[in-house]
Amino acid sequence: MFWVEDITGDWADAITKAKAFVGQLTLLEKVNLTTGTGWQSESCVGNVGAIPRLGFDSLCMQDSPLGIRFADYVSAFPAGGTVAGSWDRAEFYQRGYQMGQEHRAKGVDVQLGPVVGPLGRNPKGGRNWEGFSPDPVLSGIAVADTVRGIQDAGVIACTKHFIMNEQEHFRQPGLDMTMPGDTDFNSGQSFWGPNLTISILNGTLPQWRLDDAAVRIMAAYYYVGRDESIPVNFDSWQRDTYGYEHYFAKTGHKLINQHVDREVTDNGGVFTSITDNYAYAQIQAMAAQASVAVVFVNADSGEGYITVDGNAGDRNNLTIWQGGETLIQNVSALCNNTIVVIHSVGPVLVNSFSDNENVTAILWAGLPGQESGNAIADILYGRENPGGKLPFTIGSSAAEYGPDLIYEPTNGHGSPQDNFEEGVFIDYRAFDKKNITPVYEFGHGMSYTTFDYSDIKVAKVEASPYTPTTGKTIAAPTLGNYSRNIEDYQFPANAVRPATYIFPYLNSTNLAEASQDPEYGLNHTWPTGATDGSPQARIAAGGAPGGNPQLWDVLYTVEATITNSGKVGGDEVVQCYIALGGPEDPKVQLRGFDRLSIQPGKSATFHADITRRDISNWDVASQNWVISEHPKTVYVGASSRKLHLSAAMDTSAYRS
Repeated sequence: MFWVEDITGDWADAITKAKAFVGQLTLLEKVNLTTGTGWQSESCVGNVGAIPRLGFDSLCMQDSPLGIRFADYVSAFPAGGTVAGSWDRAEFYQRGYQMGQEHRAKGVDVQLGPVVGPLGRNPKGGRNWEGFSPDPVLSGIAVADTVRGIQDAGVIACTKHFIMNEQEHFRQPGLDMTMPGDTDFNSGQSFWGPNLTISILNGTLPQWRLDDAAVRIMAAYYYVGRDESIPVNFDSWQRDTYGYEHYFAKTGHKLINQHVDREVTDNGGVFTSITDNYAYAQIQAMAAQASVAVVFVNADSGEGYITVDGNAGDRNNLTIWQGGETLIQNVSALCNNTIVVIHSVGPVLVNSFSDNENVTAILWAGLPGQESGNAIADILYGRENPGGKLPFTIGSSAAEYGPDLIYEPTNGHGSPQDNFEEGVFIDYRAFDKKNITPVYEFGHGMSYTTFDYSDIKVAKVEASPYTPTTGKTIAAPTLGNYSRNIEDYQFPANAVRPATYIFPYLNSTNLAEASQDPEYGLNHTWPTGATDGSPQARIAAGGAPGGNPQLWDVLYTVEATITNSGKVGGDEVVQCYIALGGPEDPKVQLRGFDRLSIQPGKSATFHADITRRDISNWDVASQNWVISEHPKTVYVGASSRKLHLSAAMDTSAYRS
């Protein structure tokens, strides 16, 4: 563990301000700052208590990772999984910035997003789509750029959820509390609030731990400039346009299968509608006469407390919902120019129509938000050349993806155990390990033009030898003092106490009675060192936000020439993969990418920096990143399976 005061870099000024602020606080004020006030207690989905004495309003925390929830006059942005399909760093940032601006204008201090977990271990996971991709590099870059965008707009980004939150079924076993601070919704009880006050007073929690938590909150507050904030101007619990959403939606679309000329949709046509569901003869006649039929199908998922069509958050399978496959088969049997548009939260099974000669195009549109229709029209009518790529693998069966979700309790009762034994082998890395050919591979996408790859160049960059971080942290600091007199922490006698609002005050001078916990005083064991505030040994791979700074030294640069060999301008997402060469390593792993816009007959240079971290493995024994002796190869291509260029990498100079 390291204390927030030990962090330097561009956080230094914010931390100095935070320490000065927290140093003025009483114990009750520190508890108020670090405790959620309870569900529906104030205007936002989550709030911490205010500190009126210092003019500090309650911090407002609001969903969600794709726009503002429970508010009016806000935008419905494309979901993370859809935006990941753009493979566009500038778009990741701009989407984050625009969401941040809307949150700031509503008075939100903390946007509860973006999502880093679930990563997408299994494609049926209910909330995968809130995140970006099962690949850690694509997801990591998308998350980082989104956070920068949100925070540059003046709002604190709160990445979520906890590690291994990969399914909705059984996501809460062992959980003792709910968000935002209650032991249960609207209970008015909390393990924080008065119990946090008690923990400091009886010594079970050291003051430095509370101070550190308070400083972390306020450091983020000052870092993004929330001290110049806008008051909250909406209410999540009461109900009394065009922007950037259209652009984000259309650039994220992936044309994953097409053999139809652009001219088909360029010359206009006749549109007919039938509203009678049982007018079979009319429907068949209309479909048979159509020059183009566009079929929209979907598959959805969400949080576990919402069951839709028998799916409790997680999907039960990877099929298209509500008879979508049958609809495609029926329409394509009558129209030899059928286009399928898929609105789904992730991979769906497309085996039944992917090689159907009457299905001339498949467009994965994901969850594109409020500009869905306009963006899809831009793609299909050729106003926009699709340039996105799949952020996941589309297989031919759910079993190909590896370990399934757990839908049933152990032996009919009790919480199931999941050991995550597959390690890093999820999505395309699992397909590669098992030598399974997917229907459409990770990184796949099509365009109205073509691109050629040539001239790969790998250059070594001089860098200092890797030095593990050593030494110790400072001792955990404490900020200010507090009264040991329990009388000072009683609820004010002249104040009215709302039943469900969580305060820091005590309702008794007897701490056991004030805790309202029948197990008060039992000897529970803390993890070793949990309350040790003495200087701590630094972690070899640590030392700064993001780890040992030398992990991010650039050791190689990779370049390749990409030429637009077609007749129209378009974007190509060029992808760089590395094979680490060991028997337990994935066949290839994504390490870089760039989306290049290239006009017909023109060429562009793809560039990727390869860092020490990119070619390292985690060593359990040394608890550090090491470069193995196995031969390493870099690849440049159009997807994880279309690796057009390759070159060997000599890493001997960098091995320790």
